[in-house]
Amino acid sequence: FGGHFTHTVLFLQSFRTAGWPIMSSGWQKLGSSYKNARAALKKEMPTLMKTRELLPKLKEEAQETFALLHEAQVKVTSLTKDFEAAQKKATQAQKMWKRIQEKGSA
Repeated sequence: FGGHFTHTVLFLQSFRTAGWPIMSSGWQKLGSSYKNARAALKKEMPTLMKTRELLPKLKEEAQETFALLHEAQVKVTSLTKDFEAAQKKATQAQKMWKRIQEKGSA
């Protein structure tokens, strides 16, 4: 070991005494966490797969809904303009009728 044998032995003994218990505990926690995560994934996988299948369908429905909403907005705008024009004509007709009545009673 090129003259470092004593240092290597000292390091190994120190690590075995102080470092290994910490490392061992950390590895056990990591393994337990991984096992729990795998179990949760296995449990939730059917739901995730159904969601994955539904998303494209929902996207298509949302696009269709937005298209229908746009059409409705266009129709409402057109109907509003038609109503305003009819209202204006009705007001003009009322004024004309009033003038005719005034001339007839005079």
